[in-house]
Amino acid sequence: HYADSDKEAFTALNTAFFEDGAFVSIPRGLALQEPIYLLYLNTGGATPRIANPRNLIIAGENSQATVLEDYVSLAPGVSFTNVVTELVAADQAVLHHYRIERESTEAFHVSTLSIQQERSSTVNSHSVLTGGALVRNNIQPVLAGEGGNCLINGLFISNGKQHLDNYMHVEHRSPHCSSDQF
Repeated sequence: HYADSDKEAFTALNTAFFEDGAFVSIPRGLALQEPIYLLYLNTGGATPRIANPRNLIIAGENSQATVLEDYVSLAPGVSFTNVVTELVAADQAVLHHYRIERESTEAFHVSTLSIQQERSSTVNSHSVLTGGALVRNNIQPVLAGEGGNCLINGLFISNGKQHLDNYMHVEHRSPHCSSDQF
């Protein structure tokens, strides 16, 4: 619902072919003490593989949580991971989201993080990219409610012929919102 498959080709591809992923719902008023850990394993091998996981994370009103997505290759091999994560932060929710990409240097990885923030919500997005031959990380927060706050942090470490690409499109749809990118 929040990721735009009409304007984003890789989101449309994911929408057409996703078969797995995660649904996380943090109830209103709940403050989780431990992080939620989503682990996606790429087994590698001689046959190229494609995966289109789709994640939906909903943080209810006045909730607090940390969600970590981790993409790991167990062996070398050509693969294509095309993940879409939709993150919704209700009024006054606080959500910390981490994406770690450490797949094989033969892997291709495209990720889209679509964020919808309501009134006085806080979302902190942290990306760590170290693997892959070609990695594209799209982060698209929409600060829809007044007083929203979004922080986008990234650490990207490449070597050899790796290409790590990051794209951010931040929309301030309501007044008194703030966003920072580092």
